[in-house]
Amino acid sequence: MKHKLYLTSIILTIFAVAAHAMDYGLRFNSHSLPGSMRTSLKLGADRDFKFSNNLAIEFELSFYDTPHFGQICTIEFDNGSSISLVSAVNDNLEYNPAIIIDGELHVMPSDFIADTKDPAKIRLYVDKKSGTVTLTYGGETISENLLKTDMNAASITFGSTENQPAVAPADMRDIKVFIDNRNTNHWELAKHDGNMTYDCISDVAAEAKNPNWIIDGHFKWKKVFGYKTDENIQTAFNPESSAFYILSDSRLKIFNPVTGIAEDIDIPTDRRVMMFSNHLAFSPLSNSLISYNLKQLTSSRLDLDSFSWSGAEKNTAEPYFHNHSFASDGKNASCVSSSDCKQSL
Repeated sequence: MKHKLYLTSIILTIFAVAAHAMDYGLRFNSHSLPGSMRTSLKLGADRDFKFSNNLAIEFELSFYDTPHFGQICTIEFDNGSSISLVSAVNDNLEYNPAIIIDGELHVMPSDFIADTKDPAKIRLYVDKKSGTVTLTYGGETISENLLKTDMNAASITFGSTENQPAVAPADMRDIKVFIDNRNTNHWELAKHDGNMTYDCISDVAAEAKNPNWIIDGHFKWKKVFGYKTDENIQTAFNPESSAFYILSDSRLKIFNPVTGIAEDIDIPTDRRVMMFSNHLAFSPLSNSLISYNLKQLTSSRLDLDSFSWSGAEKNTAEPYFHNHSFASDGKNASCVSSSDCKQSL
């Protein structure tokens, strides 16, 4: 008795992007999209934040794409003044955190490092008594003088504003507001009701436009790739790059759900030692795909640099088990499922 697998479709779905460090927060559509599709988050929705002596904002941020220049946060005061936190390009085409005070740019000398594996903690502090605004990032600070100090209330917007549409490609979470040295608001950005989210201290609303809530990617399955074939295919997953490998009789398809890039590579020979069941694994040490046969204790290796086979010869023996491919790093999960598996005698 022989079993033949007719695979009519493959659907790749992701539970969460494996390279994503933040498991909740808000991802901001940036300058890679038209202005009307960029993201903004207005704290307090339709209200301002009143203060007597000082106002501070704290939050975590990471950049998910390059170039990561652009607007991050804007504070507009009732006296007409404004302060913006931006990621600015320096003379070496690198990026530095900077604040814009009523149109004047003040750049912090340190590089703006805030990648997905190590989000940056940022604090912006406005002090009426000393007449200064202070930016703290990465253990360093810069303080600059305010041009006006007669402000009593402020509106706070992250991302796109009417005057500043260039949004940095950033993920943000845990936004906290301090009024007169007291933590009055904390938007975790872990829960939302459509475009609205609420702070966990005072239940004050924040309204997002064009939001990408990160938490949605952790409980909603999403089709990101489709592939139809009647060849005998096997799959493997690279947790470091988030790439899927789909190996058939004559080609290797590589798909990365993070970048959306799919590659098609011809493989002139087929030396898999298990043809029908998914006995294929990715080896990070040798950067290769390992085909293995548990019954015969044999294996072969497809080198992903030269795309050549080594090891045992091709084996078309009937498999003892059929399975699906599933990969998880304990926090994120990715799977490949097949449909219309038929048996012929």
